[in-house]
Amino acid sequence: MTIDSRLSRLLLIGALACGAAFGCGEADGRLVPGLPEPSGTGGLSGTANDGEVDPVDDPTANEGGAGGAAEPQPEPAPGGGVWEPPTSTLHDYRCAGLDWQILNHFIVIAHRAPETGDPASIKRCEERFAGWVTTAADAGKVSRASVYAALEASGACDESPTYPGLALAPSLCTKLRPDLDVAACAEKLASEPAFGIQLTADVLANATMRKAHLRDPVRMGALLGHGSVACGGDDRWKLLAPEGWLDR
Repeated sequence: MTIDSRLSRLLLIGALACGAAFGCGEADGRLVPGLPEPSGTGGLSGTANDGEVDPVDDPTANEGGAGGAAEPQPEPAPGGGVWEPPTSTLHDYRCAGLDWQILNHFIVIAHRAPETGDPASIKRCEERFAGWVTTAADAGKVSRASVYAALEASGACDESPTYPGLALAPSLCTKLRPDLDVAACAEKLASEPAFGIQLTADVLANATMRKAHLRDPVRMGALLGHGSVACGGDDRWKLLAPEGWLDR
């Protein structure tokens, strides 16, 4: 498998997406029914920073993006988006999980080679969602990788062309969209890719939530899946999240 190190899978919350120009292999080219095919490519980003485990208390101040993206899907934004900073040391944020570090856009675990994702799945994610992802992520100044990773973790980039909806924690939706109740949020997340992708970018861009995830992919995954960053999970990260979510 040929894959640029900058476009390695974020092993805990999904995958970085990469275009054919980066040599990530061939995809089957199938699209989610009803989704317009974006033209061009939407390169990604990902990575991290240090800090303590913080609760998500008041996520009302947003640094970028507005809830809900209008269809049809826009053209993918140019460039590669933002890259998040590497970490300087191995850490587990005091949750007693394994130690990890972000180097050269890889999540590095002590004494292990970086894990990489399926190029076909990465390519499918980009083909299906590049217009929405690059637009929402760039507007919020968050990594495109983190938004693609949420799609990957939800199964939206699987070989099946059926869109499963984004399985984000309902509390995130109602905090950022107080005009919607949990049922309305769930319905929109299940049926509207533009809404879910924009909401994901808004969550990660939100000033208060950024203090919780610290631009670290493992913590981003925990926040998106659980609604907060908290210790207590039974997987290798020891962070609370739906079963298999962080490793997916």
